Amino acid sequence: MLIEFTDLSYRGRFGFRVDFSDSIAQKYILQGVAKAVEPNGKNPRPLKRKESGKKKVKPSPYDKMIRNPSIDKSLRVEPFQTRFTRVAWVADLPPRPWGAELSNAQVIKVGRDIGYEIVEVNQKNFVNHQVIKDADVVILNNLFMLGEQQFTRLLEVLMGEDKPYVRYEHDFSFCKWRQPPCMGKMDGKGDICGSCNVHLTPQNFRQQEIYRRLFSRATLSVFISPMHRDIHERAIGEYNIEPYHILTPPVDVDRFHMNGSETERESDLIVSTAGKLNPTGGDKKGWSNVSAFIDDHPEFKYEIYTLLHPEIQAWKSLNHFNVSLREPIPWEMLPEVYQRSSKCLFLPNMPDAAGRTVIEAALCGCEPIMNDMVGAKSFPKERIDFDNIDIMRAQIERGPYDFWKAVDRYCV
Repeated sequence: MLIEFTDLSYRGRFGFRVDFSDSIAQKYILQGVAKAVEPNGKNPRPLKRKESGKKKVKPSPYDKMIRNPSIDKSLRVEPFQTRFTRVAWVADLPPRPWGAELSNAQVIKVGRDIGYEIVEVNQKNFVNHQVIKDADVVILNNLFMLGEQQFTRLLEVLMGEDKPYVRYEHDFSFCKWRQPPCMGKMDGKGDICGSCNVHLTPQNFRQQEIYRRLFSRATLSVFISPMHRDIHERAIGEYNIEPYHILTPPVDVDRFHMNGSETERESDLIVSTAGKLNPTGGDKKGWSNVSAFIDDHPEFKYEIYTLLHPEIQAWKSLNHFNVSLREPIPWEMLPEVYQRSSKCLFLPNMPDAAGRTVIEAALCGCEPIMNDMVGAKSFPKERIDFDNIDIMRAQIERGPYDFWKAVDRYCV
């Protein structure tokens, strides 16, 4: 069916007149953004408009990913027609410059670019349950910070409507710590490991059971690294997480990139940007590993961006003249740090599901030094190639598109 877009934003994406299948055309007509055009051309408006003096509309990132000849054919995005429109994206916290929320922003941006109508639901507007009821598909994202009443109400609405939903996990919500020290290897003394058992409250236990139910009933489970998926399988069972999709961690490749001048890079500078190195708080981010590496490699200079914990400052005063301690910096400034550094340390003591830090650093030409607790390291080379930045950039950039293709495949 030939349609004519009346909405300027859709014209910029698809053109003035487009011949779609009847179902897709009807969708846009019902949305009020287009009208049907007689195929014999009787519509008085010309097919091509003269737009002298007007700037051409730039192709969308989706168009670039489809048509970019510089991208290896195996990495290009294949266009697909969406089979649903309305998406409710449910998360516990509103957008902010933290890892999970930054990843969400990339995936949501691509989803809207493809054509989905995505409404974000979080603690600020959680009372709007009608959005969930009206949605074709619900994406359940981070839910850890929801209050018990909000959590209960969400389940009631979700189960009552019997909607297809995707459980897109960023952390390890089955664990009280969100980063399981046991790596999901339960000790046979119940449903949880001994590390959590000591501190578990009745509310924690109910929460764990709810998370298991959410996974087992999900139309699709989404994880952000093979390690992330494997730990969930060990903890809650393979039958609870299938079918699943592993999303390449979404990173803004237009922000994190080489600066074009390698002469500005300091070959002897190593940075650590973990931000919360805390020797007495469980040492999740691996201060003990970072300090040991520095002691073993005194020939380098180091910049450590972290909260200035008293123990770290005391350590610095013990003849570590090659180390500069600095306050954490805004996310937007990280590319500048990576672009002038040779290596980036990320050596957590507990599993980090994705490891955005090492991906962002690598895209800037800064070699990551990481251990097996970093999710990004568990990807095979055909998914994340740390040895070839151009290929890696394409791999990372197509991640959100593969996410939406998986959702479209399983949720219709």
